[in-house]
Amino acid sequence: MRHVALFGMIILKPYWGQGIGKELLGKLIQHAQLMGIIRLEALVRVTNERAIQLYKNFGFEIEGTRKKAALIDGQFVDEYFIAKMIERTP
Repeated sequence: MRHVALFGMIILKPYWGQGIGKELLGKLIQHAQLMGIIRLEALVRVTNERAIQLYKNFGFEIEGTRKKAALIDGQFVDEYFIAKMIERTP
């Protein structure tokens, strides 16, 4: 499992739209390449369209859905299980 890394990322709403998520994700992928990671995994709520689009822009794919994975304000929310295969640096 040394080739796989699971991560999580949260950007507070007042900071949305400033490129922070894009910057963090870019740095994460660069670091993963240096560490020999070839598979990045994460969870994202199905209702978080902004995050889903960001991940897709970086090549992440939805691999599955976790039903009722989170309980937010008394409501169950599904999550997507997403992953990206990355190239090793020479």
